[in-house]
Amino acid sequence: MFPGIGPVSNLIKILHSDASPAQVAGGVALGLIIGLTPLLNIHNLLVLFIILLIRINLGSAMLSFMLFSLIAYLLDPLYHQLGLMILKSPELQTLWTDLYNAPGMRLTRFNNSIVMGSLALSLILIIPVWLAAFAFVRSYRGSLKEKIDNLRIVKLVKASSIYKWYERIRFWTV
Repeated sequence: MFPGIGPVSNLIKILHSDASPAQVAGGVALGLIIGLTPLLNIHNLLVLFIILLIRINLGSAMLSFMLFSLIAYLLDPLYHQLGLMILKSPELQTLWTDLYNAPGMRLTRFNNSIVMGSLALSLILIIPVWLAAFAFVRSYRGSLKEKIDNLRIVKLVKASSIYKWYERIRFWTV
């Protein structure tokens, strides 16, 4: 397969799937948390459990995770500053002390500025990202799909022998 075509193909499959816009948007929003925060953390296991427990589009969660993972490292300085601000807040010092002394809470690594900052930012962004993804899926399925299918370039690609060949073998690669 051509490089870069896999994620685009997956996005198209997700947009054309039977999953509701809320399920796709939920996957995008929860994939955001896993993608923006350091991967090996207990809260990511909780998010993965939520994804598997309720009806959320797993494909959109995985695609969102990959997308947000690409930009996560660029945001590390922001995470660090935000995490330090939260962890050094005088009003929260007793909370942090109590959590640090609670059994098992150190495993969450909440006292790491990047973990705290990335989790805080992802929790701030989860609702706007869900709303944007929901609106995009509804808009795409409502009117954009028809407009894109009627574009001349799309018609040319679908008429090509390479596309027809791809359509025949795409189910073999699953």
